[in-house]
Amino acid sequence: MTDPQSIAPGHPLIARVLITDPQNRVLLVHTVGSRPRWGLPGGLVTPSESPRAADRRAIAEELGLTVEVGDLLATEWTPAHTPGRRARLTLTFIGPSLARADIARIVLQDSEVDALEWADRTRAATVLHLCIAPVVGFPLAMPLNTRYLESSPETS
Repeated sequence: MTDPQSIAPGHPLIARVLITDPQNRVLLVHTVGSRPRWGLPGGLVTPSESPRAADRRAIAEELGLTVEVGDLLATEWTPAHTPGRRARLTLTFIGPSLARADIARIVLQDSEVDALEWADRTRAATVLHLCIAPVVGFPLAMPLNTRYLESSPETS
């Protein structure tokens, strides 16, 4: 994984995707070398790609799947809370509801992701970082109202 601080000046842009299964559980991933937190699939948007393209690339890299990325679900501003770090902007998109056949084709890329979990919305909200957790409760059907979120220093 590339360090967001080394990409470009300005604020790092992160893209995430909320993927579900037929039981409406949320796909959580644990990134290699990360703290003991779970996250949504996705990652850093490089200067040469769009946020949706970054999500498609990250899903292919992390899970070995090709998926379509849907509408924007939420936008979140997270301030820097440690010295030497920068504030970041995270875009979370609606992903597909994977069929059993798609789920069976998931292959974790050992250098990217060391575990995955299908979690119900309540569990997902408890194991995700406080900045990410609210998006798992948003409705994924129309009418969809995109939300802009800002993390306070207390939740970063």
